[in-house]
This record gives sequence, C-alpha cells and structure tokens, in this order.
Amino acid sequence: MRCLLIAPSGGDLGVLPEVLQEAGLAHTSSVHLGAGIALANADLRPFEAAVVVLPVERNRRGVQAVLLETGIAAGRDLPLLVIVPPDQTIPTALSTIQVVRTDVTNREALSLHVGLFAKSLKAPSREIVEASPPSMLAPLKPAVADQFETRLASLIGSPQPSRGFAIEQFVVDLLSSAGAKIEAEQGRPDRGFDAAAFIPGQEERLGLLVIEIKDRLDRASRINAERQLQSYVMDARAGLGLLFYVSSSSTASTPTTPLVLSMSIGQLLSELRVWPLSKVLGHARNEAIHRM
Repeated sequence: MRCLLIAPSGGDLGVLPEVLQEAGLAHTSSVHLGAGIALANADLRPFEAAVVVLPVERNRRGVQAVLLETGIAAGRDLPLLVIVPPDQTIPTALSTIQVVRTDVTNREALSLHVGLFAKSLKAPSREIVEASPPSMLAPLKPAVADQFETRLASLIGSPQPSRGFAIEQFVVDLLSSAGAKIEAEQGRPDRGFDAAAFIPGQEERLGLLVIEIKDRLDRASRINAERQLQSYVMDARAGLGLLFYVSSSSTASTPTTPLVLSMSIGQLLSELRVWPLSKVLGHARNEAIHRM
C-alpha cells in the first residue's frame, strides 16, 4: 500500500519511516508532489492513506502547510492518521481525525498505532464471502459460543494466581472470533492496557478500541481501572476503552466513567450470543457519549 506522508520539510521523522515500512506502507512525502496549496493539483489516486506529523509547538515552521495539505488529503477521502507530540494541543480542525499522541522516536507507540491503522486499510470488502455474513456483522454461532462458555467455566474454576494470562488470551480469542482485529500488548512495556483493536468497516464509527483485562475486581478497583483507561482513551483520541473482568455474575456493571465500557466477561459472551460485536460496542459508545 502507498501512503502520503505529510510533515514539515526537513523535520526529524525519527523512526517513523521504518515503522511505516514495517507496517507495509510505502510512503512518499507531500514535498515531492506539491507543498501547501500546490498539493491540490497533484494526482493522489495512487495513495490509499495519509500519515500527518505535526511539528512541536516551539518549532511551528511549516505548520500552516501541513494543515493545508491535511485538508486536501481529507478532501480526497484518504484515511488519515495524525501524529501529535505528547502534551501538545490538538488543533480544533483535526478533532474528528484519528490522532496519536507520541514522539516520532517512540517506536513502541508508533508500531502499535501505525500497525492497527495499516490493518484497518487492508480490512473489509474483499474478505466478505458470498452470502455468508462476516463474523463482525453477526452474533457468535451457538456452537462457538458454547465452546467459549465451557472454556470460561474452566478458567473461573482454576486457581486465581495462575490464570491471569489465560484470561487475557480468552478475551482476545473471543473478540477475534467476533470479528475484531487485535494487537495484543503481551511482551511490550506496560502502557496501561492489554490490547488495542478495531472492527473492520467500523473504524470511523467506533475508532480505536483500547482494551484492559482484569481478574476479579472490587468496586473501588474497577472504578480506578476505568479512570486510568479513560485517561489513555482521551489522551490518544481513541474511540472507546473496554474494561473486561471475571465476575460470578453475568450482569453488566453500572457505567461510572465516560468513554469506557466496563463489563464482565460472562456478560460480553452473553451479549455476543445475541448481537454482533459492532452492535454491542456501538450501543456502549452511544451510552458513553451521553454520559459526557
């Protein structure tokens, strides 16, 4: 896939070019096509997406050209990923675009977000098979849901100290079976969540999903985990935070934090027996917005 890279001329791009290549995004700088308003006359049809790098506030050189070129790319319907320096204000004009708050030297953060962005570009239409609905548009098949039910019962019955990783893997497998594309954080430095994901075809509506998976939680621990997850969701401009935990009850918890869905794993499985994952999370996101 080809990607248009919009960044200040001569600016330090850190490890971003390497990360783009690793994600399968061959990039061409907008400088080579037409800087500023001149980009409007360039042929952007060969490109499938655009990645934008905003300069740090102390060096605003080129920012007007970058914003102008970003608008032109958006006007051509190119999916956009904007990289913003940490702790920097995001221009209001970019408030609806997928944004990553990180430095261009942070390989871990760039690999996660650029990797998911690249996967979202590869997802959908050609994967849809004839009359058979893709998993992201249908509930779990009963036989599949039954297998997960048996597996969950076995997990709940296992010794608590040894089951943490198995519970994380269970949720990742369950969401994957329901149609999510997941990037797990196992083996990475702890950034306050266990996985990130998107649902093919629902990227604009639901955005990036940030997932935290816990064993049993008391109410105070759950509220603390929700607040920590919300902070990351808001800082990273993600779509929704998902907190899943083991509980003896299948009843959904009462939401306490905007932009975070807190649900027992048993309740998630029950919901996926009836509704597709996109509908379960879409309903949760609507409720989260109303709580803001």
